[in-house]
Amino acid sequence: MSHRYVTVTVETRASEDDICGEEITAIYNLDLEEDASYIDGQVHEDLHDHLRNLLAQYGGGGE
Repeated sequence: MSHRYVTVTVETRASEDDICGEEITAIYNLDLEEDASYIDGQVHEDLHDHLRNLLAQYGGGGE
């Protein structure tokens, strides 16, 4: 059976058109079959916290 993989990359940049000055802040490489419980548990929490921190830092809030 073939596995399905997903890569989630979180990056920040100045604007949608600005490809210079990107900062990759997180990369998640996941096997959807092997990592299912990890994705549902830890990755979900880590990614949620990471995005909330970025919103607070760059958006001035996040609540």
